[in-house]
Amino acid sequence: GVGGSFVLSPPEGVREVGVLHFLGGAFVGAAPHIAYRFLLESLADEGYVIVATPYKLSFDYLKVCAEVEAASDEALAMHPSLPLFSIGHSAGSLLHLLSDCLLRPPQRAGAVLVCYNNRPAEGAIPLGAVAPVAKTLNDEGPLQDAIRDALARTRKLAEDATIEVAASGAAPRSFGSEFLTIAAEGFEVVEQVPDLFVDVAEGAKEFFPSVEQNKELFASSYPPSSPVLLLGFQGDFFDDTEILAPILKSAGIDVTSPQKLKGSHVTPLTQDPLISTPLDSFDPLLPLRRTVRNRVIEPMWRMRGEILPFLRKHT
Repeated sequence: GVGGSFVLSPPEGVREVGVLHFLGGAFVGAAPHIAYRFLLESLADEGYVIVATPYKLSFDYLKVCAEVEAASDEALAMHPSLPLFSIGHSAGSLLHLLSDCLLRPPQRAGAVLVCYNNRPAEGAIPLGAVAPVAKTLNDEGPLQDAIRDALARTRKLAEDATIEVAASGAAPRSFGSEFLTIAAEGFEVVEQVPDLFVDVAEGAKEFFPSVEQNKELFASSYPPSSPVLLLGFQGDFFDDTEILAPILKSAGIDVTSPQKLKGSHVTPLTQDPLISTPLDSFDPLLPLRRTVRNRVIEPMWRMRGEILPFLRKHT
């Protein structure tokens, strides 16, 4: 990585044509290079340098935006001559919008906002049920110590098991380092939950800025020179794209918002289910596996098919 971000360059021999600053959704945004690996690699194949910045969710969006900016400055400055685009999924879309309005990051050639989501805290987290539990977990005592110890022991057991399998020779040489990295990032995702519980225990009841404050901010402060592509999916019940589109359009922003695509809120997280091996030519089920693969990745591939023309148009 570079600074606090993960950087993925195009394959050897592919000319660099732009930089994509990527922010993932809530929780999985802590490990974007793992959770969105297939999508990001497919965009890098087209000549885009990917800068994926991890973040931990908080009730204070502005704090998260400032942390993202600090973690991405160095990586985003590496290619000053290339056009820079923002790409966000779900909460990552919201964070990009807030940053562009308040922090004035480097000039963007455009923004791709997928499954934009901006709900009140009560709609996203059942605070009435969580608050008593959060207060209990935030207190000091034997129960709280036992929970923290259990999390630490679970992580240690997973790491030890991975090392043992790698040392046995039953797995490829790369298994140990690769799986340990994935496991560590997975725990980064899980370990955000206690932090949010602390916020609730300390009285946090709403995200800041609020939903209405965000609407006013986007209408008055989003850079008019930055075109926006808004993408949503037919099966996404968390999507607020239809609320955002008229707000940006009324502010004079060049907004492209095609009809909703086939898929759901988790479509951008699609991974390639078919891993190539040297034995593929001997596998009688390979044609069937390829058919299944194509069906699995089709919604994500259609999304990619909307993103690339937008990027090329503004590159």
